[in-house]
Amino acid sequence: SALVVLSTIAVLYYCAEAVRVQKMGLVRNIKEIFLLVVLGYGISISNSVNVLSGLFLNRTGTFLRTPKYAITRKDHSWREKKYQLPLNKVSLLEGVAVAISALAITKAFATSNLGIIPILAVYASGYVLVFTLTLLQSLRSSRTIQ
Repeated sequence: SALVVLSTIAVLYYCAEAVRVQKMGLVRNIKEIFLLVVLGYGISISNSVNVLSGLFLNRTGTFLRTPKYAITRKDHSWREKKYQLPLNKVSLLEGVAVAISALAITKAFATSNLGIIPILAVYASGYVLVFTLTLLQSLRSSRTIQ
């Protein structure tokens, strides 16, 4: 349990230190730091799948989580373009991560392992956030195509 807590705090510290070094103000940006940590955990599945694909498959790929706006000239802007992400097998894995994290929190409550719940909640929040955004963005994409 101590290693899990330290690992989670290390990520939070890393993000907070990046804000501090840039003299952006820790207290003023605490919500953004927390969101960055949660989002980082949430995209860990798609990043892991893409990294493993790059290591073990003999083909090039694209990080779908990185918005592609086809900006080819200086007078183009990304602001009026919509980010669209198709549902794929990674989306299914993200949904599975949501279910597993919910089960882990339930199990922690059932076994009175209350100390781990805040850490599980951070992971669960990230998976829920990213999976929800994936669903919303893919729905927007399918409506746009029709």
